Amino acid sequence: NRATALLTSEEERDQVAALNLVAGKRAKKAAAVAPALSYLTVGSALMARDGWHRRHDLVFELELHRAECEFLNGDIASAEQRLTLLSSRAATVVERCAVACLVADVSWPLQQTERGLVACLECLRSAGLEIPMHPTKTQAQAAYDRICSKLEDIGIDELVELPLLSDSTSRAILDVVAKVTTTATMTDVNLASLLVCAAVDIGLERGHCDSSCFAYEYLGYLAGWHFGDFEAAGRFSRLAHELIARKGLRRFESYICNISCACIMP
Repeated sequence: NRATALLTSEEERDQVAALNLVAGKRAKKAAAVAPALSYLTVGSALMARDGWHRRHDLVFELELHRAECEFLNGDIASAEQRLTLLSSRAATVVERCAVACLVADVSWPLQQTERGLVACLECLRSAGLEIPMHPTKTQAQAAYDRICSKLEDIGIDELVELPLLSDSTSRAILDVVAKVTTTATMTDVNLASLLVCAAVDIGLERGHCDSSCFAYEYLGYLAGWHFGDFEAAGRFSRLAHELIARKGLRRFESYICNISCACIMP
């Protein structure tokens, strides 16, 4: 990075920008937010001239991780400004989902939970998953009953052996559901029910991923405390833990264990 002024070709600038993205992601993963932000800022500067036209994918990822690091570093204003830019630049469902998830993260500490909900629901709607902002109890019950009828005659072993989800678009949609469900529970448990049931439905149709474990565990929580079915709650929770143990889908493991210990096992 000290020698970026000596770079003469677009190809070289792209290569160094890509290296800064790798370094920034590794630093962020190690919770070294300030160095991560430094790397990502240099990478973005290298692509500033016409990067959006030449390497949209690279610039988008640099700017997305940069916005997250700004948020984690306490620079909320810069993060918000960057998210506004990214919202207008997102070209695919996967990119729109990534922006929506980060908007939800930023909205939470600012106590703007409805903003995060709206962003995520609009994103899901654009991806073909139509979920109303304020569903009725009847709609929530119907969604829960439909999922229970699908799962009724399928054993846990059979469910665990369903294929893993390889479609990146479906994975991104499920990530949005997982990101916004907790917020939805605090504002409208019927909305949370529709979100979780939709996530389980996608997993049954297309395969499981980390977010599927979250969906089954949260379905267990809702089954017991919203629909009064604690027997089903225990079964759904066991399914989530079996998926983690057998398939290694550990991204939400701590959160799942927390729900299980605090809300279902008692």
